[in-house]
Amino acid sequence: MCAVCGDKASISVDGADQTEAHKFTITANSPEIDVKTFGSGDYGEWLACIKDGTIVMNTYVPVDGLAASNTADLVCNVGGQATLTANNSACTSVTVDADAKGVIEWTYTFKLTGDIDGW
Repeated sequence: MCAVCGDKASISVDGADQTEAHKFTITANSPEIDVKTFGSGDYGEWLACIKDGTIVMNTYVPVDGLAASNTADLVCNVGGQATLTANNSACTSVTVDADAKGVIEWTYTFKLTGDIDGW
């Protein structure tokens, strides 16, 4: 078993300079719908026909011009194994957090509006 660490991520807004992110989380799923009918069996039948996904990126500096309701182009590098890109992703929330040591972290949450390239 070996670990592959994501080594960098960046956020670009409207082609402007990229802001480096130190952490990212990509969640891609397909919610299931119960479509069981008579005779489906003990566990029923499930249909997954829609996609749902988010990307959360954390930075130590704010991204100029990026607020909730804006869109951004996202690039995530997964340890040299893959470069994942999600263009025109809708920013759904922005939060800023400061810990007891004075470290400030900005968290940007994006709703995927299309497939991730390089997945």
